[in-house]
Amino acid sequence: MFKLSNLRKESKAGWTYLCCDFEVTGMDNPFKENTMWVAVEDINEDMLSEKVFDPFVLIPVYLGMHYGQDVHIEGNVSARLYHNVTHYLMSIFDNFSVHTRMVKFTVNGFDTVEESNVKLIGTGISCGVDSLTTIYDNYILEEHSDYKINSLFFANCGTHGNYNKESRQLWLDRATMNRKAAEELNLPMYLIDSNLHAYSHVFGTDQKIGYLAIYSCALAMQKYVKRYLTSGNFSYEEVAEFATNSKDYDIAEYCETYMPHLISTERFELVIDGCQYTRGEKTERISNWEIAQKYLNICVNPINHGKNCSKCHKCMWTLIPLEAMGKLEEFNQVFDIDTYNKNARRWKLSFLSHEGKDAMETSVVRYARNHNLKFPSLDEANEILLLKEEIAQQRREINHLKYNNNNIVIFGAGEVLKKNIRDISDKMKIRAIVDSDSKKWGRCYGDFVCESPERLQEIENPLILVSVANKRIVREIEENLVDKGFQNILRLTEWIDI
Repeated sequence: MFKLSNLRKESKAGWTYLCCDFEVTGMDNPFKENTMWVAVEDINEDMLSEKVFDPFVLIPVYLGMHYGQDVHIEGNVSARLYHNVTHYLMSIFDNFSVHTRMVKFTVNGFDTVEESNVKLIGTGISCGVDSLTTIYDNYILEEHSDYKINSLFFANCGTHGNYNKESRQLWLDRATMNRKAAEELNLPMYLIDSNLHAYSHVFGTDQKIGYLAIYSCALAMQKYVKRYLTSGNFSYEEVAEFATNSKDYDIAEYCETYMPHLISTERFELVIDGCQYTRGEKTERISNWEIAQKYLNICVNPINHGKNCSKCHKCMWTLIPLEAMGKLEEFNQVFDIDTYNKNARRWKLSFLSHEGKDAMETSVVRYARNHNLKFPSLDEANEILLLKEEIAQQRREINHLKYNNNNIVIFGAGEVLKKNIRDISDKMKIRAIVDSDSKKWGRCYGDFVCESPERLQEIENPLILVSVANKRIVREIEENLVDKGFQNILRLTEWIDI
């Protein structure tokens, strides 16, 4: 059973924490934490309410369904939220994943947050395309005071990486940039810290249920926020077309057009915004807006304190539509256009090979094609597709094995490992790191010391992940390991290069 109890506020180091104990019984605890919390700066302490456990409902319920554990809250929740969770959301969770099943969700009772004279209409400010489109439509263009945004929020709940010091620092770096945009907009920006992603990222990715953490942070603000607009990723048509493909992968892509409004209470309304547009249409909508041209930030591999790398897939989701509309140069303050031009062709090939399979990449291709942007040939794209299918199979095999194997060994202590050791350590339980080069023996990689391949003989039925970039050398290592009787051998390099 998962039991949540002892809802309380705590203050330390300038932050006020709303937290509760998270107790696991009847199974080994799969989480590194034993409390759940969200926090605001002390000056905003009154935003948090100790009357209801609402911010700590969504993720525990989903995790309980995943692990087959009943969930009990030793305290009160909002009656409307409880009704919607038990009548609707749990069914959505059950349909989303083959690993979930219906469980009991019980609470001690019901209550609401205190009535407040402050009535904020808020949204997140990530300065991504989705976020800025919501702000543009509902602040710049909106005239009705009941619907016009008057506050911005920036949360640390998983979109900046796994729960660790590095991701929190990236969040703070991005907060510094985003605050400049908020100041130009003349809107207050509130920071929300949390450890929700210590739980939501237990599956190794924020995409699967990461949005539940975002919605939970919004719920934590309900004493002051009467309406919160969460920015959608996909259009209504795209969710309808690709929902089946997104099962067990991305809950937003699966159901974001109809799930968020169910996460509301007697005092708080959650609204999904932006699903009336495709990604390209959003990009076009804000393309002449000076705020977007100065502060757009969408990168998955940020450089220089959070700035766009201009060559990752998320940068391409925006840059390719900008190229299609002839507006790359207007965004040269936030993107390196030369870097984009050097990398655009391979990403166009990749996106083209995913057309009809991946919602976002299909959206980008269709927008570009409708604007007569020239793409590489289908034959070239099909070659990429075959390679991607091999990589996807490698990923599936690794995902299946890595969560069911305590004897994982990384073979290869070169540049691939150096660049990815922190991410690898977060996502899987490593038993050892080995390399054939004796000069590397004794060197430290994270918490591990590189050893001789002879170490493999001491580990029962190891899962060996080959971490070498050169494919010829990879094949030689695989052949050598097979000759020695090892069977579970996968290529870590292909899993990383997604």
